[in-house]
Amino acid sequence: MDPENGLQRGITNLVFDNPKNLTSLAIGDAFVTTDTLGGGGLLGGISWGRNFELSPYLIRQPSFNAAGVVDSPAKAEVYLNNRLLRTLELPPGPFRLENLPYNSGFNHIRVVVTDAAGKTQVFDSRYVQFSRLLKPGLSEFFVTAGAERQDFGRRNFSYDDTVRLLGTYRQGVLTNLTLGGRIEATDQLINTGISVSTALPLGTLDLAAAVSQTEGVLGHAVALSYFYPGRWLGFGGGVRLLSDAYANTSLTLTGDRPRLEGFFTASVPLGSRINLSGQYNYTDQRDALARDQISLSAQVRLSRRLNLFIQASQSQVQSQSPDNRFSVNLNYFLGGNTNLNAGWRQEGNQGVPSFSVQRYLPQGEGYGYRVQLEQQNEQGRAQNIFLYNAPWASYQLGYSRSGDTNNTLLGMEGAIVAIGGGLYTTRPIRNSFVLVDLGNVPGVATFLSNQLMGRTNRQGKIIIPNLIPYYGNQVSIDPDSVPENYLAANDSLLIAPPFRGGGIARFTVQRIQNFIGTVVLQRAGTRIIPALGEFTVQRGEEMVASPLNRNGQFYFETLTPGDYTAQVRFEREVCAFSLSIPASDKLFVDLGTLTCVLP
Repeated sequence: MDPENGLQRGITNLVFDNPKNLTSLAIGDAFVTTDTLGGGGLLGGISWGRNFELSPYLIRQPSFNAAGVVDSPAKAEVYLNNRLLRTLELPPGPFRLENLPYNSGFNHIRVVVTDAAGKTQVFDSRYVQFSRLLKPGLSEFFVTAGAERQDFGRRNFSYDDTVRLLGTYRQGVLTNLTLGGRIEATDQLINTGISVSTALPLGTLDLAAAVSQTEGVLGHAVALSYFYPGRWLGFGGGVRLLSDAYANTSLTLTGDRPRLEGFFTASVPLGSRINLSGQYNYTDQRDALARDQISLSAQVRLSRRLNLFIQASQSQVQSQSPDNRFSVNLNYFLGGNTNLNAGWRQEGNQGVPSFSVQRYLPQGEGYGYRVQLEQQNEQGRAQNIFLYNAPWASYQLGYSRSGDTNNTLLGMEGAIVAIGGGLYTTRPIRNSFVLVDLGNVPGVATFLSNQLMGRTNRQGKIIIPNLIPYYGNQVSIDPDSVPENYLAANDSLLIAPPFRGGGIARFTVQRIQNFIGTVVLQRAGTRIIPALGEFTVQRGEEMVASPLNRNGQFYFETLTPGDYTAQVRFEREVCAFSLSIPASDKLFVDLGTLTCVLP
């Protein structure tokens, strides 16, 4: 909700998933990104591409495999970076171990196979795991055609007049090599490029190159980046070069661009409590002055709840005085998902104190907030926001003030789902969801992966959004929150809903009721107490029995309302009659005195 422009439309699209081919087709708005030399943005149109989220168990990155033959039962020990991860039992014959575990960065994996005779086989490999790599034979792609959405958050249906076409394709070729290509076009532009991602013995390397033609003018660009992901020292750097006439769907021919852009970064841990990092950036714009910046930062864990952050930076625009900045922040964890932060920021000769307190929004029902205050140039600044997850929607209420300028934010988002013969409102669903059904038992606490999501409504139901698709999500209830006159047969289920789909978690909950009364026999007007006899009631396959005390009193638990055939056994007598069990909300139901007439 915008105070000036009213209710605003967010991202809107219709998505068709094809889990078999791992592709999705979207009609409507979509955020599009290509590579470091390409364009993108928020486009309205049609998009089609690979969607790995449709198969969360798919191993996308290259992994280590081991294969061999054993003549007798054997044991395989898997070591990752000299740490034993698992032990496997192998039957006689050929074996193949696939998709063995790995860490990001450098990996040393070793598999030791020992058979019953003590014969040993060792499989050893060292490699660098890189998130940009795809396993050999696996590809990813997307194709998008649409117009750029403008004034998002202020106007609902504002799109420019230029239709953009963007497409990318990447293919895993070798375990350490992934190749890619890209194309972008409008009625005035054509841009195409290639990319190479590779893992070297001493790090990872990304290369990209592109050419463009717009208004009859040719442009070109190249980019390179390298990272060394060491455990005790990590560093990397990169450079990007764009010609004066280079253009893509996000960069026009007249728009300013960095002709030369470079960076270098490094980090080193000092023990388990201190981490130091530094970064240098340089940018030489075509139309603006060159600029560089260097920054150093330190993170210190003072205690289990208290952390210290220190940062110093200097930036300078060509031929101008440098801009020096320094900041120090203390962050204290108060508990209950709440953090307290106090800091000081020095900008030249100006000191800026700041204070903030934040409670993180829970995944389920509940609230969160952030209050941030600072004082600069004798003007106060405040940014405050309150967030609330209700069972049926999520709400945002915000207020900010800078000097004499005030802004107010009011937002709401949610979803409507149809499942199990009902229609439900809930919080936004971005992955998958589940309907928890406890058979008209209200107020029962429900959990997703041991995190409280909320309580069942009056109909004994609750929608839990944002489950992991195609994955065994643990959905559970708190037995202690089940009313005392009900008994839950189980308290945990595994649910694996499809992507953007839902499942139903039905918990069997039986109502507990106690039925009491007295039964007497009658023969020729004579009343007989069947002391220490047996009273049985039966309906279909449901049969329960109760012993009778000396006064002929009986006791049953949890009978379903309806008509039963009753039978009294006393000494050598058997007497049968019809019995109707009434529906009742009471914990104890007194059936009174029941009379069975003997022949």
